[in-house]
Amino acid sequence: MLAPCPIATFYGLLTWLNTERRLFKSLPETSVFAIGAGGAYTWIDSVLDLVVVVRWISPHAAETYFSKILNCLN
Repeated sequence: MLAPCPIATFYGLLTWLNTERRLFKSLPETSVFAIGAGGAYTWIDSVLDLVVVVRWISPHAAETYFSKILNCLN
């Protein structure tokens, strides 16, 4: 799940990796995402001991929303 795909280093086994903060610049590189239809996101970060599940969020608002959660943890 966390190993990068040989074709796309930002993609694991059914997960999006935040390698080089390519997916979400404001989130740690240790973040991993499952992204589905209807604005469904599952954010997993084992270093932060964090799992966040969000549905029906606009893709344009996702990073802002996740950044606010991260800021609350600090």
